[in-house]
Amino acid sequence: MAPDARLVAIGDNCIDVYVQTGERLVGGNAVNVAVQWARSGRASAYVGAVGADADGARVTQALAAAGVAVGGVRIMLGATGVTEVELRDDGERVLAHEDFGVSADLRLDDDDVDVHATAAWAHCVTLPGFRRVARRFADHGVPVSFDFSTRFEFADLGDLDVAFYSCADDELDAARSVVSDAVSGGARIAVATCGAAGSVACWSADGAGSAFVPAVEVDVIDTLGAGDSYAARFVTARLQGAEVPEAMQTAALAAAVTCGHRGAWPQPLAAVRERSA
Repeated sequence: MAPDARLVAIGDNCIDVYVQTGERLVGGNAVNVAVQWARSGRASAYVGAVGADADGARVTQALAAAGVAVGGVRIMLGATGVTEVELRDDGERVLAHEDFGVSADLRLDDDDVDVHATAAWAHCVTLPGFRRVARRFADHGVPVSFDFSTRFEFADLGDLDVAFYSCADDELDAARSVVSDAVSGGARIAVATCGAAGSVACWSADGAGSAFVPAVEVDVIDTLGAGDSYAARFVTARLQGAEVPEAMQTAALAAAVTCGHRGAWPQPLAAVRERSA
């Protein structure tokens, strides 16, 4: 496999609307991962579905402007997803409402996966039937990660190279159980981020392979997208040969950088200041 083979992010996209100000930014977990890969100098592609509306065009244009390949973007009848974001005084984001729009209807068949048979990595988020998709990628020898967020699923993870989870700041002990259960369920590596408390990982069912990395201290402006930056940089660090604890440290730094600006990744001021109609 070529060392510069493309990294593929598959899944959701949305317009993040900040309820206090009306600011609108392009986002979504899979979109954020693809963009962070491109920003780190890796060739990346996004596969997902947008609505046949102005927001869908904006998502595609923003991805292309960020250097992400958009040939896998499908335009479907319906609306592009919208997430309403509330920012607390400490910069912590609260997702007040999520509507995945047409991205929730994305389905990939074997032919769709086979297009990316030489990819260096495939990262999936909110993708129905992801186990079948992961198995198809694994058949091609493509490493696969899946971001479960707060869905604590542990069954039939044998085709996942990395399973990502999200826990609250005060749930470190629970997070250790989560990653252990994920590895017992077949994942080669499991990682759980716990916000300001740091992250934990496990890569051995007997618990011998585990690590904790504290979060990097930063003046927080907005935590939106920090977990996606973490996942993106963890993957690239692993592809560069980093051991799990080193990859976690690299990822924690990337998450801290994201917390230092508004939105999941820097976007033009004209787009940031645009108000919804």
